Amino acid sequence: MNPHPTVEEDIEEAELLQAEVSERMPTRLGDFNIHPLYALERHLKKYEVLHPKHPVLGHIRGEAVYPRNCVKEVKSKENWLKKGRVIKSDDVVPVKWVKSQAATIYQMRLRQQMALSGGKRDSRGVSIEANNDGGTKQGQASSTSGDGGGDLVALFGEWQTEAYKPPWVVDGKVPRNQYGRQDVFTPDMVPIDGTHLKGRKIGQVARMLGVDYVEAVTGFEFQSRRSVPVIEGIIVPTECAELVLDAYQEVMHQQHQETFKKKRAQVLKRWRQVIKGLLIRSRLMEEYGGAQQDDGGDDWMPKDEDDDDDEGNDGSRTCDTGMTTTMQGDHRGDRTLSNHAEQEDSGAGFMLD
Repeated sequence: MNPHPTVEEDIEEAELLQAEVSERMPTRLGDFNIHPLYALERHLKKYEVLHPKHPVLGHIRGEAVYPRNCVKEVKSKENWLKKGRVIKSDDVVPVKWVKSQAATIYQMRLRQQMALSGGKRDSRGVSIEANNDGGTKQGQASSTSGDGGGDLVALFGEWQTEAYKPPWVVDGKVPRNQYGRQDVFTPDMVPIDGTHLKGRKIGQVARMLGVDYVEAVTGFEFQSRRSVPVIEGIIVPTECAELVLDAYQEVMHQQHQETFKKKRAQVLKRWRQVIKGLLIRSRLMEEYGGAQQDDGGDDWMPKDEDDDDDEGNDGSRTCDTGMTTTMQGDHRGDRTLSNHAEQEDSGAGFMLD
């Protein structure tokens, strides 16, 4: 929505509002579901109620038609606390009960214990326990995140709540809950005469100075089916807030300087290694680089034609010599074969037929 609407936008908004007001009441039940002006009780969502249940604008098929502004949102006690509001008193009766959803392991265990103990509840969510005399007694049902961990959750409307009144800081001692922390879901929940300081590890600085502090819980998040508090900063007495903040800034400045020195030393070390490598490479090129180039240059020198001819003649002579030797070897082989044939013809001293 535009925070600074123009005249044309104001006129258009007024015309749309007038059209909605002058619109006739629907004649079908389905049209009441998301109608901007009229509502039926059957179309209320899980966390909605009608308050007050008047005026009745009409009836359709025996059901009362209420203005849309009578539909109010309801929340549990814990959810109202996250909005910075609390129930006015313990005597306030919830306007609605809804079935809880075991979203965490703790709630599932509470439900299992309730089932094993045989606890029962009536339609309003009130626990019914048997007396020794055979009678029954009734007690208030508690929400799943409360003390008893029942199956139904009590819901309250905003008209049943009031603004949260934070406690006071007395004699430099910050108040805390049963878990040793303080809920600060909204800025108005900070204890009176206390200051909420945000910063990573600022609690260590307050402990070093001997200042009383508590961790500030600003919300909850789910991790592995467990509800984990979100801690953001600390709460200290107002008279000590400036001292803690100045000391925290000084500590952070020192840490920043130390981190900068470490990074600078690492960068200088890497540059030193690079420069050493370049110097070694330059020295090796001066000592061995020129000789390698000279040796490699001889392989690429062109050969004279005379050398090629000489090599060709030597090859031919070698070839001729090889052929002559081979021919001589063949003649010697022929003589050896002829001698062997003569010995066979002689019969080695025997007469042949």
